[in-house]
Amino acid sequence: MMITQLIKLRDGGELADPQRVLAAERARLLSEAAALAGRERTFGEATRSGATGGSDGSGSHAADIATEIFEQELAEFLGRNVRLHLNEVNDALERIEQGIYGLCEECRAPIDPERLGALPWARRCMPCQAEKEKPSRRRVAPHRLAAAA
Repeated sequence: MMITQLIKLRDGGELADPQRVLAAERARLLSEAAALAGRERTFGEATRSGATGGSDGSGSHAADIATEIFEQELAEFLGRNVRLHLNEVNDALERIEQGIYGLCEECRAPIDPERLGALPWARRCMPCQAEKEKPSRRRVAPHRLAAAA
């Protein structure tokens, strides 16, 4: 078993084992994903049962449908974000297993333990992350207006 460096937690400054922190985050995300899946399932059932029901002519049926559609889209958006975050956490756990956790993917320098405490799934040190997030400075040719004839 590999010994991983300790990380400094953002809520206090105490040191923690990153594998435990990441495993707890993974469990939280799996629970959240299950809850979102349950909401989507409930929405699907409500939609099917509502499709067979009639309209009361008051306009509230259309508002209910709009609200349900919004809630479904929100659940789908949250589900996508949970899946992306879960992938980041799983990748960090894999880096622990490979013995490369805490090393920047770009420059291979150690990532500051305080950064890992705040973001245990961080892949890059702050300088490399800042460089990655810089907007690209593509040179755009100015548009030329055609001369009126």
